[in-house]
Amino acid sequence: MKKTIVACSIVAILIFLFSCDSSLEITKISIAKYPDKIAYVIGRDTSLDISGCEIQVTTKGGPGSIQSMDDEFERSYYDIIETIDFNKEGVYEVVLSRGSSLTCSFAIEVIKAD
Repeated sequence: MKKTIVACSIVAILIFLFSCDSSLEITKISIAKYPDKIAYVIGRDTSLDISGCEIQVTTKGGPGSIQSMDDEFERSYYDIIETIDFNKEGVYEVVLSRGSSLTCSFAIEVIKAD
């Protein structure tokens, strides 16, 4: 019985070690598609909307996948960093961060109402 448990444990460890594929390590993220909304109107808009945004994930093995920011699960991998003042006209940078070393960004503009 002990030999069976030890053998099963060794097999499980080997399967785990060989299933860790370093080619799946993410090396870069970039904007594949900008959000549907990149212009915001003073007095009308009060929060950032990144729907429609898609992120290209590149791995050591090559192009990985495109992740949609419309998908709550995929969005959960990213921190959204912004300091937009929706009451002040200007161009602002929005940074999407995945971990401490992977970032990409896009600009939005806050404009006056016509």
